[in-house]
Amino acid sequence: MISRVFFSTLVLTLFIFGASSSEHDGPAFTYSGTTGPGQWGSLSPSYSTCSAGKRQSPVNIEKDNVVHNKKFKPLTRNYLPANSTLVNNGFNIGVHFEENAGVLDVDGKNYTLKQMHWHTPSEHRLDGVQFPAELHLVHKAEDDSLSVVAVLFNYSDRQDPLLSKAMRRLMSLLEP
Repeated sequence: MISRVFFSTLVLTLFIFGASSSEHDGPAFTYSGTTGPGQWGSLSPSYSTCSAGKRQSPVNIEKDNVVHNKKFKPLTRNYLPANSTLVNNGFNIGVHFEENAGVLDVDGKNYTLKQMHWHTPSEHRLDGVQFPAELHLVHKAEDDSLSVVAVLFNYSDRQDPLLSKAMRRLMSLLEP
């Protein structure tokens, strides 16, 4: 029997603007070791922003330095049931939506949910702490700009209702 691990969540919202490919077509990178985040900028000229940029992954949020910007409105999401495909591209596991799965409103601009994928361990950190897992909900606007909502997962003894339901449904796929 597969052991069930339940997580509590901490939500971190990241806005990433600009066109991006959903396929990984560059040099191999990892989240540790000689091809980890500290070396991403030197792996390929196309990754140079990882060394010199100011708005790229991975992000380490230092809670004592966070400033609340009152100009930002709360995120409004309206997700819908939609057909999807489970994808394992060798880099991460994700769900790609085949139709309209709903939208995220960011300051009056609509971003359609296109896919979600998981990283283990987390790509981003809080006060230097890496989390066991991270979910990215990737949204795209009509002008091809992106908005990504990241959810950091931590271990917990409490059951998460949404993850429990998802686990039951996934386990049912194993039944004859």
